[in-house]
This record gives sequence, C-alpha cells and structure tokens, in this order.
Amino acid sequence: MNDLLLDRLNKPINNNRSAFIHEVEASLATTVGVIRKENEDRAIVTRFYSSKLDAFLYCYILSDGMGGMASGGLAATLTITEFLVTITEKIEDGFGIEQAIKTAVHSANEKVINRLNYKGGATLSAIITYKPNEIFYINVGDSRIYECTSDNSIFQITEDDDIKNLIKKLEGIEVNSLIAQRNGLTKFIGMEGELDINVEIYSGTSDFFITSDGISNIGSTNLIRLYAGMSSSNDFVQRCIHLANWFGGIDNSTAIYISTSKLTYEKSDSLIIKDVIEIWDFQGYSVFPLSLLKAENKDSISKTKKSKSKSKTIEKEKEKEKELNFDNKNQKKQNDLFITSPVTLIEKYELTKASDLIKDSHPDKKEKKSNKTKTNIFKDISNSKNNEN
Repeated sequence: MNDLLLDRLNKPINNNRSAFIHEVEASLATTVGVIRKENEDRAIVTRFYSSKLDAFLYCYILSDGMGGMASGGLAATLTITEFLVTITEKIEDGFGIEQAIKTAVHSANEKVINRLNYKGGATLSAIITYKPNEIFYINVGDSRIYECTSDNSIFQITEDDDIKNLIKKLEGIEVNSLIAQRNGLTKFIGMEGELDINVEIYSGTSDFFITSDGISNIGSTNLIRLYAGMSSSNDFVQRCIHLANWFGGIDNSTAIYISTSKLTYEKSDSLIIKDVIEIWDFQGYSVFPLSLLKAENKDSISKTKKSKSKSKTIEKEKEKEKELNFDNKNQKKQNDLFITSPVTLIEKYELTKASDLIKDSHPDKKEKKSNKTKTNIFKDISNSKNNEN
C-alpha cells in the first residue's frame, strides 16, 4: 500500500482542479498558483469501516511541502502516506484515537527525516472522526483549520507554528516588517529536534475548512465574505483558490471543506465495503485492501529481525576470522568458505522477500503475474469530472 500510495500522491497537480465527494461529504480544490512551477501541496480524504470502533472512520489530511527546502512535494507525500498508514494500523490494533494520531504524527516525522535527511519538510493538518459531534484534529506548521458555523461565521481554530506567533508571545518584542517578511516555521514534519504536538477534540455540529497557506494570502476579511456568500461548499473552495491567484498566486493553494454533520457513521450493509480503505484525492478514487497494509507491517517486522540476525552473524564471522591463524593456502580456503556462509544466504532470502517474487521459474510469467496483482489491488478511477460537476 505504501509504495502504491506514494506513487499516486507524488504526481503533482499543476493545474486548477476541484471535486465534491458525496460519500465523505467533502469538497476539494487546488491550484499551482501563478509563480510556482510545481504544486507541492497534497490532500487526501479516506474512509474505512473499523471493526474495532464498529463505525466508519473518516480522515481528511492536507500537507504543504515547504518550498524553501529541497523535495517539498516528496516531503508532503511521505507525510500523508505515513500518517494515514500508521493511524489506520494503530486504530485496528486497538489504540485510542488520540494516541493513534500522536503516534502517526511522530511516525510521519521520522519517515521524512530518514528519507530526506533534514533536506525536506512539510506541514500537516488533519481531521479525524468516527462518531457524530466529536472531531479530533491536529495541526503542525502554518496550514490552517477553520470552524464554519451555521450562522455563516468562519474562524481559525488552529495557531500557525511560525516565528511571528512565537515572537507575539514574548514580552517587549514587536513583530516588525522585517520579521514578518522573513517569517519561518517553528514546527513542521521533518524538523530536527523534538516535535511537540497537541491533539485537539471538538464537540459540536459545525463544518470544517482546511487550507494550505496559499489561501491565507487572501486575508481573513475576504475569506469571511466568500464564506457568507457561498452557494455550495464546492463553489466556496473554488472561489478561494481563484481569489488566491487573483491576489498574485505567489504560492500553491489547496483547500478541503468538510460537512461533518452530514456524515454516516453507523453500520449499513449497503455502504460498507469490507476490509478495505477508500481513498479520494485529486487523481480520483482508489481502494486498498487492509490486508495489504497488515502484510506490509509483518514484512517490515520480519525484515528488521532478519537484519539484526544478519548483523550478529557478520560479527561472529569476523571474530572467527580474526582468531584463525592459517597459512596463505588455508586462508584462501577460509575466504572461499566465508563467501558461501549463512550471511550470503540470508541476504539472498531478503532480496527475494523484498521484491515479492512469485514462485515461478519463467521470468516473463513472473512479471505478468506481478502486474496483474497490482492492477487488482490498486483500483484507480482517475477521471474525477463527474465529482466536479
């Protein structure tokens, strides 16, 4: 699932795109903007029926790759993928929602660090819900989450993790124009040092709006006016990205609007697609078996154990080699023996396991069968024009 989802999300959307997704009551929109050449924002909406919770669990996730760092788009892709995979796994393992979210955030942070070595970073904003009137949300960086009330009010419920807000909390220091211009993030996914996070819980019937910082450029007054005059959620998100472009389009802009009060949480045989996670993004709709996620986790644990075993074997072989005092002829025989030692056999086994080779002696048949498996697992409907309408 990880590799397939990574490949899917890492394809940037470098034009304007929007969609309304009835199944998850969400409207999405994105634009590359006017200045940037590539869209490094990523957004995804998911749903799966949790046997542990006995309810549908919905996740709405947005990540903004940091343009000032290398591989911002890849950092955002890694952030969303690792967060989604981890939170799904932990919830099905019996974790509480709050603990699962915290674990998923830290796992995403480690993933980005290990893959990009502090050369890439991203924001993370997510809303998770599995029962009426209870919303869990997390925000890292300067993407934002807004509450949208029934009386046409919209206001930010998260705080930007940036230098401006940090300075505002310090007495005797003013935020001047130079500080505002050179503003940077104090927290993001992929940062060095400890990542301190808080999971917030909301109780109520409001809708929610998640945005990357490109939409922040239109200003709170204009955002309030757009929301008050909207005819539909899809109309609202489209107008937000267009106005961001009319204001110069200096950054990528992405938005997710969620009507949580309209969601279906309870079990319904007509709605449940068992043992799968459904995913919607700007590429369309896809379905992943949860069993694939579990299999990947088992393989990962197995590889870790084998790696430790391999390291111990290598150390033992090196110790033996140092202790042995053969003459040149006997030393050559010992070297030949070392080449065919269990270490090499373990390495070969790992390579076979990692590539998921099918037991078949004919290479062409292997490739054919492997491709067929991918097609069945990764059901992709890339044309989302029906959703847009």
